[in-house]
Amino acid sequence: VEPSGVAVTFLGALAYPDVRGLAFTGNGVLYGVDRASRSLVAINPVNGTCVLRADLTAYGLTDLQDLAWDVHTQRLIAVDAAQRRLVAIDPTDNSVQEIGVLDATDVRAVQVEGPGVLVVLDRATDQLIRVDRFTGATLP
Repeated sequence: VEPSGVAVTFLGALAYPDVRGLAFTGNGVLYGVDRASRSLVAINPVNGTCVLRADLTAYGLTDLQDLAWDVHTQRLIAVDAAQRRLVAIDPTDNSVQEIGVLDATDVRAVQVEGPGVLVVLDRATDQLIRVDRFTGATLP
């Protein structure tokens, strides 16, 4: 969508059926999590082609909902709604690090607020919850 909100450009159909949580990294790579295949994919923002970067089933992730870029740690942050898990993904080697289990019922979104602080959306309670980036613990 153009900044004026007038023009929309169709880039093409994605090869993955259920991509959610798009996030650009610091070097301009666009990533998404595909809920159906439980995969991390890199997406070409010019033509929509996708490249599989990591199969996240090995890490027990089953219901990926969102993705955010943490500029402070150079990691992608992903949220699994079914398990209320928060994980960090290193895009250089696609390794996954467990952050923690969230004190929320139905987490659907995550964003970086600042160094060490994330904000998650609990859809069940319609609340935004501040959490520690390194433990997943709820912050005041």
